[in-house]
Amino acid sequence: MFPIDLKQKCRPLCLVFLLAGTISPLWAQPMFSLSEGFVSITDDAVLNIDGDIYLNANTVIYNEDTLRNAGDWINESNGLGFDPVLPGYVFLDGGDQTIRGNSITRFHNLYLDNSGTKYATLDVEVDSLLDLGNHQFDLDTNKVFVFNTASNVVNRNRGFIRSLGNGGIERTMNSTDSYLFPVGFEIGGDTIYRPAEITPNSTGSYVYRVRLAENDPNLDNLSREERDLLICAINDRFYHKIWEELGTDSVTVDITFNPLEDGEYNDLVHWRNLPQWEIAPASSYNDFSPTERVIRMTPWKNYLTENFALSETTLPFAEAGSDTTIYLLDTAYLMASGGIDYTWFPADYLSCDNCPDPFFFHDSTTSYVVLVENDRSCKDIDSITIFVDDRFDENPFIPNGLTMNDDGLNDFWYIRWLYQFPDNSVSIVNRWGDVVYKAAPYNNDWRGTWKGQHLPAGTYYYILELNESGQTQQTYTGHITLVE
Repeated sequence: MFPIDLKQKCRPLCLVFLLAGTISPLWAQPMFSLSEGFVSITDDAVLNIDGDIYLNANTVIYNEDTLRNAGDWINESNGLGFDPVLPGYVFLDGGDQTIRGNSITRFHNLYLDNSGTKYATLDVEVDSLLDLGNHQFDLDTNKVFVFNTASNVVNRNRGFIRSLGNGGIERTMNSTDSYLFPVGFEIGGDTIYRPAEITPNSTGSYVYRVRLAENDPNLDNLSREERDLLICAINDRFYHKIWEELGTDSVTVDITFNPLEDGEYNDLVHWRNLPQWEIAPASSYNDFSPTERVIRMTPWKNYLTENFALSETTLPFAEAGSDTTIYLLDTAYLMASGGIDYTWFPADYLSCDNCPDPFFFHDSTTSYVVLVENDRSCKDIDSITIFVDDRFDENPFIPNGLTMNDDGLNDFWYIRWLYQFPDNSVSIVNRWGDVVYKAAPYNNDWRGTWKGQHLPAGTYYYILELNESGQTQQTYTGHITLVE
């Protein structure tokens, strides 16, 4: 076998070759084909190939300087293609180009140059420097591995890495520097560049992989409707996948996005547990410009799944009211607040389970949870307990609410222990002072009616007099609300 050896005396851009095994000359076809041999590119030399590079079985390139390739890179050498020790550069220097073959190539320094999109149909390994330039590096479901632990060895101008499935860019890290994962995709001619930066919180050994999934999470069975409380909305345009392959400690994760294009998100959510989306949560976010917002998540070390998404979250807002104690056979008037829709659990012993202000009528202590939704589709819960005291009371308790739906709950205006004061009288008046009900004595049987018809819902006023020997001893006044 004979090598192709470009010596230091050969100026850049010159090409010298000798037969080494089987080499297809450049003027025969646009391909550089090497079989059962090796190529040596020494320091200060450049090998330009205006076509495909094809490495057949048992071939090795010894590259100390620069190899520029305008066509596809095809490695079927059953090896890494390069001597891994030598610090050479490879430039993919054509239009659309593909790294392919049946063997993974381990480049020392890989530059994407000239024009077009660069593709890979298998994994790609980079020992030192990966420079994306202005190009999309489309990996399909494959990965590009960057083994150099320095933080500044992945560079770009406007370039980015697109991948599918479990593909992505994987980096080895060992310091507390910030490591860039330049992920994105193209849609309709527009570039969607949404990088992640990962910063270990202590020195150690770390290996992380990142991919930007270019679709609605719903399409990957990560339903945006399956979300925890206080999550109002989840980005339907894309989401991030972050894998921790090796990690000594927690890390800081920064996600950059464009709020004008993507939405006004203030947090990150993580798919886990039930499963459902749960608040990660973000520790802060910063607007560096109207089109650049960075959400920071730290410290973080939870990778039950690799799925993370931009989200809008809110602080707790549901209010069920304060715990209340009533006496046996009394009625409690609940009053939730904070939203526009309310659902009570359980629904038992309530006048309604989908309103903010149901009446409670029961003979034992009961706890309730109310689910509240606001006008931004955010949901929150709060709880309340109604304690029922079965002791006798010397004074009458006068309820201030009455339902008129004949559901068997709170249908009568029941004044507890009024039977202890049989000489009594009750008058009910409307807001204009008209008497709509009168009884002496009152027998706890008023249903909110006047002349057999239900009165209109609203606020009325009562006068209760407790008498003894024909003389009024005590007078109680107040309001009572009728609810349909």
